Amino acid sequence: SSLNRFMIFSRHAFLSLIVFFYFSVICERVTALSNNAYKAPSQGAFRSPRQVRYDEAREIRILEGHEAASPLFRSLLLENQNGFSKDDEDLTAASYIAANKESPSLQDLACRFSEEDVASIARLKNILVDSGFTRRGVLKYFGIDFASKYSFSCGPIYVKPAAAGAKCPDKLKFCSSPLECFIKMFLLGFAISRKELETNLEEDTICLFEKFGMAFSSLISDEVIVPYVQLFPMEINCNDLIIATDWHPSVLMSTIVGTREEGAVMYIGPDSIALFQHMPLNFFSTKVEKFIDLCCGSGVQAIAHLSSIENANGVTSFCIDINARALNFTKFNAALNGFSKNIILLQTDLLKNADQLSSILEEASFDAILANPPFLPVPGINSSQSATESITRRYGFFSDGGTDGENVLEIIIEFASRSLSSNGYLAIVSEFMNPGESLCNKIKTWWDKQAKHAATGVVFTNEFPVSRDVYSLRRSANNDEAVVW
Repeated sequence: SSLNRFMIFSRHAFLSLIVFFYFSVICERVTALSNNAYKAPSQGAFRSPRQVRYDEAREIRILEGHEAASPLFRSLLLENQNGFSKDDEDLTAASYIAANKESPSLQDLACRFSEEDVASIARLKNILVDSGFTRRGVLKYFGIDFASKYSFSCGPIYVKPAAAGAKCPDKLKFCSSPLECFIKMFLLGFAISRKELETNLEEDTICLFEKFGMAFSSLISDEVIVPYVQLFPMEINCNDLIIATDWHPSVLMSTIVGTREEGAVMYIGPDSIALFQHMPLNFFSTKVEKFIDLCCGSGVQAIAHLSSIENANGVTSFCIDINARALNFTKFNAALNGFSKNIILLQTDLLKNADQLSSILEEASFDAILANPPFLPVPGINSSQSATESITRRYGFFSDGGTDGENVLEIIIEFASRSLSSNGYLAIVSEFMNPGESLCNKIKTWWDKQAKHAATGVVFTNEFPVSRDVYSLRRSANNDEAVVW
């Protein structure tokens, strides 16, 4: 009903900021929806000596980087192969990526392609979809009822990829179908044997994964294939989409990847889903011909919104990000889903170049601006130096909104106020610290600084905000970090 009332207001120019603390709760990631699903060890549970060693290796990777941690993970994998039963073998992509000293170089190759590869990319998409690697196919595989509360999401955010040392589900120890191979590798984050792939897939499919930097042979064994990206199946307006991203920080143990130490491309989370499920472009009576996806990451917002339009011919999305890697993933995902001609890429730092951005875009007026910006209030330098370093390494480009979480948000609202057409709209998904009337006043102040048009704003929030203590615990890996948060 709130959305219907909002639609009534949409006849006029308006600013919409959609806040989804509550969405994260409704769509809380679950890791055991059925006996088939992967389940991670719970925090605070008893840790065996082996698990403690994994914890120590993770800490070194977070604080000291890939090179320092690589020998430790390699040692753990070799011990697992030689000293444990197959039931306890570590097959996680997290461990294999961390163990391979060449991983940064391999990460540089993710989603690289030339114009001559477009047909091969389209073929790869068809292979994935035909196997059942779709929103509906994954729901069915995990035995989730289509009437379940988990089925309303347009993608499997109920699945969390495996952290280093996690156990592979028994059903996926040896895959018996292409769908199982794709779920095991690209959704749950487990390495897979070459024999499994050769049993279930054509040889050229395996070659395509390596060609586009999605999976590579392990340095430890040529017979093990390691997925280096996550593939996320979605359904928008009855269209099957697949979006490639970097792995979740719980897998990478960092938000920095590659030899150039670029920011990782953000995974698809509840906030990503919230924005395009609640604000698809086809909801609005105004025809959208030109829109912006700010802080585009993988390009998921632009691609999902383009897919929501019955006929996207002639519709252009300007995808803007500070991170060159993110723009490369956006370009690949646009090709993968058939929207290459609708996407224009721009690399810029909004915090430094927001004023110049309007000039780059030739003072154009846009029908819509979408944004899922960095919004976490990442703590600054604190007396607990090691805890602060750990936090800043795990919360990078795609999440750090400054110490109050509002640095990028303010710039976006100011930029939108002078870049939207008179009947355009802005939709943002974010977290806010201390939401309430003061938040609305701040938003109004930001908008009014350089506004070309008046605007109506609607803020959706959860009914009961989370306390600072609960929030700090959710964001922390240990008690020291919780104090810093």
